[in-house]
Amino acid sequence: VVWQDGCFSVSAEAKWDETRCGRDVVLSNGNTTVTRSNGNEWGGVLGAQLFVHGTHSFTFVINKCQTDYVYVGIAYDNVDLNDNYNGRNIVLRAGDGSLRVFSSSQGCFGGYRTGDVIRIEVDMTEKVVV
Repeated sequence: VVWQDGCFSVSAEAKWDETRCGRDVVLSNGNTTVTRSNGNEWGGVLGAQLFVHGTHSFTFVINKCQTDYVYVGIAYDNVDLNDNYNGRNIVLRAGDGSLRVFSSSQGCFGGYRTGDVIRIEVDMTEKVVV
């Protein structure tokens, strides 16, 4: 499914859910861009689609990263969107590339900055994240 939004199109998987945002998250560009309004708090947003089966690939384009404390990843549907990394998400940090899997540190894998692209693959059947 491709939705037309202005002069460009994005897949349904690329949309963020405006009803599932942390308190300081602002969505724009037809819910394809996430901006934080207060960098002193934690805030997250979930995608518009919920996946429970199959293999899925997600690509994040980092348009602007001005702090080490930007995290991208995947989460359970019932994650607290006003909390940091926790037992309901898997996240990668911009600054040092630290990877947290359900709060547990898995090491550092190099950070990311403005202009970088991050791809996450999830196999729901095998319960594997790459």
